[in-house]
Amino acid sequence: SFVLEARDARGNRMTSGGSSISVVVQSTLKSDTSIKGSVLDQGDGTYMISYTISKAGPYTITVSSPHSSTTLSGMCVPGEADPAYCRIDASGVEKLEAGMRGTVKVLRADRFSNL
Repeated sequence: SFVLEARDARGNRMTSGGSSISVVVQSTLKSDTSIKGSVLDQGDGTYMISYTISKAGPYTITVSSPHSSTTLSGMCVPGEADPAYCRIDASGVEKLEAGMRGTVKVLRADRFSNL
């Protein structure tokens, strides 16, 4: 989340709310993956912008009003590993016989299954 500070055409800070602000967050890897952000008018010319992303990767954040629009870039990184979402890859040991060596991989994942 972040705070948006509204300004007029001359760059002066707005001191009251009421502007129509919208936010769309879109994955740059999957163009069909977008979410609408939440905008809270603080009544003093500032707006609390928040959104939740559950998949790691690069995103664009487009903030729009009736008179202007701007696009920001952002990156969602995987969170802490969560053992409940980690996976085991034992494909390298499927055909092993007694006495042979093999490798089992543990794939680390966060609570949203990001690797």
